[in-house]
Amino acid sequence: MFELTYGLRLWQRQKWQLLLLITGFGFLTALIHVVLSQAPALFSQKPAWVAAEGQFATIGFKGHDGSMQPISLKRLEAYQKGTGVESMAYIGEYSPSRFRIKENLHNGSVLLVSDELAALLELPTVAKNIDRLHQSAYLSHRFWLKNFPDGQDPVGQPIYLGHEGYPLTIAGVLPPALDRIGKWQPDILIGTAAISPLINVTFPDQQAMPAEMVTAIKKQIAHEMPAYYGIAKLLPTFDAATIRPANELPHEGAEKVTKVLTSADNMDEYFYPGIEFNPDGRNLLLKQWWLLLYLTLGFGIVNGLNLFTVSFARLVARQQEFSVRIAVGGHGLAMLRQLLLEQLPLLFVSLALGATLSIFLRHALHTHGEQMAANYSESIVIYFLTALAVLIVVAICAILPLVQLLNSKHFSRSQGEQNSRVQHWLGQLNLATQIALAAIALSVVFSLGLSQWQRMTQLPLQQGVLSWQLTNDSDDKLAPVDSKGLQHLLGEMGLPVALSQHEFIHPATLSVEARLESQDNPQHLSLNAMAVSINYFDMLGATFLAGGSFDENSLVLNRAAATALSLEAPESLVGKNVYLANNTNLGFAEDQTVRISGIVSDLPHYGMLQQATPMIYTDINRQNIYNKFHVIALVDKKTQIKEALVQYDQREGGLWQISGGIALTEQLRLDNGPMERLTFGALTLAGLVAALAAASLYYQFSSHLQLQQRRYGVMLAVGGQPRQVIFALWRSLVTLMLFALAPVVVALIALAPWLQRELHTFVLSASSLLLAASLILVICLGSSMVPGIRLTFRPVADLLRNKD
Repeated sequence: MFELTYGLRLWQRQKWQLLLLITGFGFLTALIHVVLSQAPALFSQKPAWVAAEGQFATIGFKGHDGSMQPISLKRLEAYQKGTGVESMAYIGEYSPSRFRIKENLHNGSVLLVSDELAALLELPTVAKNIDRLHQSAYLSHRFWLKNFPDGQDPVGQPIYLGHEGYPLTIAGVLPPALDRIGKWQPDILIGTAAISPLINVTFPDQQAMPAEMVTAIKKQIAHEMPAYYGIAKLLPTFDAATIRPANELPHEGAEKVTKVLTSADNMDEYFYPGIEFNPDGRNLLLKQWWLLLYLTLGFGIVNGLNLFTVSFARLVARQQEFSVRIAVGGHGLAMLRQLLLEQLPLLFVSLALGATLSIFLRHALHTHGEQMAANYSESIVIYFLTALAVLIVVAICAILPLVQLLNSKHFSRSQGEQNSRVQHWLGQLNLATQIALAAIALSVVFSLGLSQWQRMTQLPLQQGVLSWQLTNDSDDKLAPVDSKGLQHLLGEMGLPVALSQHEFIHPATLSVEARLESQDNPQHLSLNAMAVSINYFDMLGATFLAGGSFDENSLVLNRAAATALSLEAPESLVGKNVYLANNTNLGFAEDQTVRISGIVSDLPHYGMLQQATPMIYTDINRQNIYNKFHVIALVDKKTQIKEALVQYDQREGGLWQISGGIALTEQLRLDNGPMERLTFGALTLAGLVAALAAASLYYQFSSHLQLQQRRYGVMLAVGGQPRQVIFALWRSLVTLMLFALAPVVVALIALAPWLQRELHTFVLSASSLLLAASLILVICLGSSMVPGIRLTFRPVADLLRNKD
């Protein structure tokens, strides 16, 4: 207890140093806790809602942008019967889907699971009996709370799916842990056998088709459409890279009655070790985690150096006390114990501050959808590990300076002077290291921030472009899009619009195989086809690199597609013909070659980081589009266009549901949310490192001036000018900055390839380096000049008396 009280009195003499260290170690505790709390979810191959043991793999399609996309049951069945798979289950989403409970109609997310999923993954409360799963639906806990506010039991109530009202019975409410399953937040969970009633099939002659044929077509579509992910439990000697499919077998019980074209016809499989339906999102979180970990370690080094420097200074001031204890036979372990106990006030307050900050950080990250520790008990364990790590850092930095004393028999005057010199050089090394770490951190985060800013401000889109979606959910009333009529109607009203078959952001485009007609190589490249109106590019403000927009007998390539098709300059492809395999889904005749009318700049359909995705644009008027299309217009006509679309819907019989009206730039910003959060988190940490470095610089320069104030007092007393004092500080500052420059340059050159590859940012850009250098210079000047200027305003008599 004496050591604790004595340590508290010692710290009271150094209030500012104590405040600096408490703040630093408090933030360090919170950051370590948050970073470690994210690790279990990020590095586990199974999500928290899976209770089963074993080795798993997730199977999907590799999308146009390299991401994992849903796959068809047809392809999954080949792997289920193939090599290396012990058992397999399917899971997918059909959204938005219509379902009715009592008299209440809902449009929500329906999660489809195969009969084997509950048993394979040991899902709680979900029926493992196949017959019961076929006839049942489960409500999510979130949906139940929202729609059954009185807490009534919904079990046994009927639920009707789709327009046909396919009946199921509510079998239960899922636990809150299953409110989020993978990347989905389902409203209800049903078996895959119930998907057919949800499929809305529309044909021009559907009224004359037998009901049995429509049912057969729905079953075939359900079997071949990419709507699922496969979860495979692997045999012990296999992994995700070694499983192989069996030869494709005809689907039992479903005669092939029509040709089904989907966006996944030319895609390859995507295998992921473990259970994960959004590997790209997980990889981005991992990159964020590693970057935050490195910045946290840098922050820890800065705090450790501060404590080490303060501890060494206190040891030098107390060298007589410890030398006397050694002379009278004091034991080294007792002195080490005393030093450790003296750090307890610092440790306790820092851990308490860190716990408070970590609660706020945890809540903020959880609100933004970041993966944290599974539960609070696990979080408490992680906090104790964090406290242990901070305790070790504090102990090492506090007792390490005592090693030199314990190796000495006594302290002489020369040894005291030597310790003072060591203290001076340790302080200089501490400052140089902190300047270097702050410069590295600021350079990295400024490059991230500038990259984000450039992507948002240099989009190949004009500002104020809005998008509306028109959908028709009717089974019995078919409404093909009269694109020419709609454009003519709005044109007469002075409201120019452009039309698109798919949404602008992450369009569910069809994949077509293409090659130049002049090429002898028969190999085709897989490109993404999108039907748009002729004025689509003018409305977006997109730039044509060569040629112009298409007509009904030509197409437009983006720069990425032109580069993929030919090694020649993209401009040279204008006027040439391209051969498209299976191009009937684009409205062209079979085996028809199509002329290239223009090359347009790459548009960020698949996100700003995947802007260079090959695209083919064709005329929307060549296709009969049912059920859904998109209207694009400028924001200054928003109200008039919405009213005109309502008039168009009324003219068509009230079949269309109009939604949207959101700016494309806003959609891109939301899509880019994970990168924005990464940048904000990195900027916050770099700001903490810079702020701590600034505070340390101020404290060190103030201490240096306090030790040298008699010297500067003599300088001023004999006629010296204040600028000479400032110049002396300048020399010390320049020496520090030059000493810190070398590791900064080496670190940035080493980090540049990793940051370019993983985070799509160039850390050696002149703008980011200039910003970082400017801020470091401001920090150094402010931290050194402020105490220097304050010293020159003090009375010379006080300086000569060495008065505080």
